[in-house]
Amino acid sequence: MKIKNLTLLAALLSTPAFANPGFFVGADFTFENDTEFDVSGLESSSQNDNSFNLIAGYETQSRENVSIIAELEYSLYGEADLTTGTVDGRGLFLNLKPVFYEENWYLAVIAGIGDMKIDFTDAGMKDDSKVGYQLGGEFGYQIGESFSIGLGYKIATAHFDDYKVQVGGFYTGARFHF
Repeated sequence: MKIKNLTLLAALLSTPAFANPGFFVGADFTFENDTEFDVSGLESSSQNDNSFNLIAGYETQSRENVSIIAELEYSLYGEADLTTGTVDGRGLFLNLKPVFYEENWYLAVIAGIGDMKIDFTDAGMKDDSKVGYQLGGEFGYQIGESFSIGLGYKIATAHFDDYKVQVGGFYTGARFHF
């Protein structure tokens, strides 16, 4: 019985990660998000509450060991306490992600554009929504053909009429491929 279990585990862990292009869904949990807020050169920063991202996308193999991912990401950034009040935000981004595989390990670069919405409480600023962009990187492991886990860093930035907001942090996540 132990040999069967070990054989199954070895088969799952040794399946090539680039062999299963297609659709996927996933979620990320951000455990070190920081918000930087700049109004006319006066900067304020704060660590956010924990936040999460929901992701859906499609992966296509471009050549051996290299894939391209297009994904739609909805992010809740968590609340941050700044010197002028409290800020909360969310984003909806379209990301492109070249992914480089070495056996089941992968490294990805993230570039995205989308909408960032910022809500203020007691800050004397108006809530607003603007086009933002994000950059990042991710390192992970493909477990079998259907599941992957990763660890990464992303930073999203938007320039509003009177201020600039930048939210970035480390995250861990999982994807289910089907």
